[in-house]
Amino acid sequence: RETLGSRAEIRDQTWTRIHSLGAVTIGDDAEIGANVCIDRGTIRDTTIGSGTKLDNLVHVGHNVQIGRDCLLCGQVGIAGSVRIGDRVVLGGQCGVNDNIFIGDDVIAGGATKIFTNAPAGRVLLGYPAVKMETHVEMQKALRRLPRLAARVAALEQGEATAGRGSD
Repeated sequence: RETLGSRAEIRDQTWTRIHSLGAVTIGDDAEIGANVCIDRGTIRDTTIGSGTKLDNLVHVGHNVQIGRDCLLCGQVGIAGSVRIGDRVVLGGQCGVNDNIFIGDDVIAGGATKIFTNAPAGRVLLGYPAVKMETHVEMQKALRRLPRLAARVAALEQGEATAGRGSD
């Protein structure tokens, strides 16, 4: 059995508090919207770069480093220990997994979920996040599926009819 101090003990299925020793550092000319939550760092500071704008209802996890002149739209959620470069735009309701690096000048469209590192200059869309060009091709393919299914059904029907006629 593990213990913490004289009056605390860890049991199965319990949560143990990790005290945050870091702080929050906000750069010059940064704007923080209503109901934004910025968790202070556990060891190192959580940092919001100069000129960065956080819209309403944004959550910034512990130890996150956000660069200069970024724009985080409403309801963006960033998990802990994420590093975001300069001039990054995260559209509304984007989510970023923990311990991810997002390079400079990345743009993520609304509701994009980023689970892996994003190189500089990339435009991302979707769940999970993919390059915009890939996402567009996937959406085009999805729109073609009903017609493709009808063509396959017609071919199968033709084979079934041809198979019966040869007996």
